Amino acid sequence: MKIINVVASGDLHQIVDLNSLSVIGDTFRFDPEKYHGGYLSLHGGKATIYRSGKYILYGMKSVESLSEIWEEFHSTLSSFFDMSRVTYPVIQNIVGMTEMSAKISLTKICAVFSLEAVEYEPEVFPGLIWHMKEGTCLIFSSGKILMMGVKSVEQLHQVESQIVLRLAQL
Repeated sequence: MKIINVVASGDLHQIVDLNSLSVIGDTFRFDPEKYHGGYLSLHGGKATIYRSGKYILYGMKSVESLSEIWEEFHSTLSSFFDMSRVTYPVIQNIVGMTEMSAKISLTKICAVFSLEAVEYEPEVFPGLIWHMKEGTCLIFSSGKILMMGVKSVEQLHQVESQIVLRLAQL
């Protein structure tokens, strides 16, 4: 299994003048006609900052890299805000990918498993969406499986184990 993306969020607990952050340089983009948040490029990830003070860190490839991204985010914004008021980010979502060694019959999954938990409309989306208690999986006939909606690596491993076990039953 490979981690594709880690998403975390927090709060600056201050109102943000996104136009004033443009002095950061090329690493900060804000175009209110396109989107109401500003984008900050960081080494190993990105941040979206909102006027309300809420922020989202994303694009990290490991849970461990969150602290590095946080340090860079913190130091980049420290001259603009009272950083003692800022909350440390909390992981909201981890996206992982695994791959089966064989092709997967998506129509067979629909026939065997509960249709309440499975969505498959090949004319709309080429993958099958499987909602599980622990998270959601996107399953493609090629054998690739994306797992999302979990907040820890342990949960990600649990989802992977469950989906691989269920697919082995086919």
